[in-house]
Amino acid sequence: MSRVYFSGIGDWARSFACRSTNILDVNRELDLPVLRHKRQVFNRKLLVFAHVLVGFLSAVFYLSQIDLVSFPYWRSRAGLGVIFIAMPAIVPYAVSAVYSWRVATHLRLGVWLFLVVLVMQGQESRQPVQCKAVVRGR
Repeated sequence: MSRVYFSGIGDWARSFACRSTNILDVNRELDLPVLRHKRQVFNRKLLVFAHVLVGFLSAVFYLSQIDLVSFPYWRSRAGLGVIFIAMPAIVPYAVSAVYSWRVATHLRLGVWLFLVVLVMQGQESRQPVQCKAVVRGR
C-alpha cells in the first residue's frame, strides 16, 4: 500500500479545491462540543458581569438614599461597614449570579432575554419610593 504525499502549493490547492465549500458542509465540520463550551463560558462571564454591574449600581443608589451623615467614616474598616449597610441591595444579585452561573447554557436567546429582565428589574428597583404620612383626625 503506497501513501500519497502532497508537495508544493499546486497539490495543496488541488486538494483544497476538491472539498465542498457549501455552508452546510462547513458547519458540519465545526467541532460543536467545543463551540458550545466556548459559548457557555462566554454566557457565564456575561451573566456574572451583568450581575456585578447591576448589583453595584443598585448598592450605590441604595446608599444614596440612606442618611450617612453620622457614619464614622474615619474609623478603620469603615468600608466594610458600608458594605454591610448595602447588603440588602447586593445579596439578591449575588444569589442570582450564583444560580445563573450554574444553569447557564450555550443558547444565546435565553441569556439575552434574562439579561433584559435583569436590567429592567434593576432599573425598576432604583425608582424612588414616595411615602405619604397618614394623619388621622380626632
